[in-house]
Amino acid sequence: NTTNPSDVSISYIPDGFTETRCKIGIAGGLYEWEKGDYIITFQFSVVAKGSIAIDTENSNYTVIDIGGIIIHKREKFGQINVTWTDEKMVYSLACRGVEWDEIVNIVKGVKLNNASN
Repeated sequence: NTTNPSDVSISYIPDGFTETRCKIGIAGGLYEWEKGDYIITFQFSVVAKGSIAIDTENSNYTVIDIGGIIIHKREKFGQINVTWTDEKMVYSLACRGVEWDEIVNIVKGVKLNNASN
């Protein structure tokens, strides 16, 4: 029943973005890419007992099914945040200056490899 943050892979980032941060720890990780003023921040952590906390205050909040992945989407201050879980990890993606279809492609490209049940 071991979930290792280093087993998370991201197969899609839109053209022109450069990775500026990458930190992987025992409980989670953080990646960041930039293109000018546009930023993609991807964080993930091992699921703890409890639920996902989502800040919906002053935001446009919707729940969307993307190919069987239930996404909690918030739009606030020109930034789109999406949060989802695969029951092993909680993923959070924050994007500024990225089109929605590109965000969908990023979400679809996130995989947890070698996860033992």
